[in-house]
Amino acid sequence: MPPKSSWWDHFWSKEGVYYKGDKTHVAAWCLRCLEYEKETLLSADAAAVETGSVSSCRTMEQIHNAGKFPNSISYCMRAYNLYFLWKLLTQVLNVFLTTTTKALSLFAEK
Repeated sequence: MPPKSSWWDHFWSKEGVYYKGDKTHVAAWCLRCLEYEKETLLSADAAAVETGSVSSCRTMEQIHNAGKFPNSISYCMRAYNLYFLWKLLTQVLNVFLTTTTKALSLFAEK
């Protein structure tokens, strides 16, 4: 088996925690996205304690586990969506330019 890639330094994963129902692939979360989500949850807990809507903040383990399943789209997913949109627009533009070029060359021949 090849050595673990250095890219894994940017992800949180734990042996025995698998992706959905898969028993082969380990689940992984982007560390930056996870940290951002944990900061957001800690701020929300602190505000809830201040207003008196809850008596205490969640433990760091509870925050960590909740951060793995954010309510909002993570930064990585936003970047992925932008990349996907860019690729789609590039393909559409290429088709448009190819079609336009062919049409113009047909008109030029006549």
